[in-house]
Amino acid sequence: MVAICNVKVEALHEIDGGPLTEWDRLYFSNEHRIESGSAFFAQAFADALGVVTDLELHDPAGAELKLQSITFLLERALEQYEAAQEFESWTGLSEFHERRLREAGLNFEGVCRVLGEAANRTLLGSGAPQIESLATTFEEMGYAGLSNRYLARVREIRDLTASITAGDAPRDGVAWQELGWKLIALFTTALEIGQAMAILNTFTFRLEETPSTAS
Repeated sequence: MVAICNVKVEALHEIDGGPLTEWDRLYFSNEHRIESGSAFFAQAFADALGVVTDLELHDPAGAELKLQSITFLLERALEQYEAAQEFESWTGLSEFHERRLREAGLNFEGVCRVLGEAANRTLLGSGAPQIESLATTFEEMGYAGLSNRYLARVREIRDLTASITAGDAPRDGVAWQELGWKLIALFTTALEIGQAMAILNTFTFRLEETPSTAS
């Protein structure tokens, strides 16, 4: 979310050829939390795929171990995401971010345009119904609404894996198979929301620079 776009700036004293503003500095100081949360989430998703691998190889013990890892990783991810939200609220960064995105033309139609163009370029796997749902969330509840929707999905996965490792493990092969499918579906849904948020933070402003694709 650095300068409303997730790009790494090598020279911290300037961005886009100009000096850093106070808002830029706030973004930089908070970005590591978001990056860490996303890294923990990505590793948890990898472990979810590993659960499916273990089940295909008839190794429920390996699957249970990966479920414990998923719970741990998502707890760490949530700690980072929630710390980032608290920082943004305390500093006013969340309001600035929201205003900047709105000024760039993001309303229901704007979100549909940006995410639709990203999907056309195979940068996003969501179809029209999912895109319209995300656009409705943004229109009604802003970027914070998208963040809360993403975090709700992450917490749902964490709660599921935590309940299993606490003693609610599947009792037969069919239940294990359904658990594998459910995990992948939940992670995919969360990933689509998170990826859409990243695209809105970056692709919105790239399209501004290429009017032919934005029209």
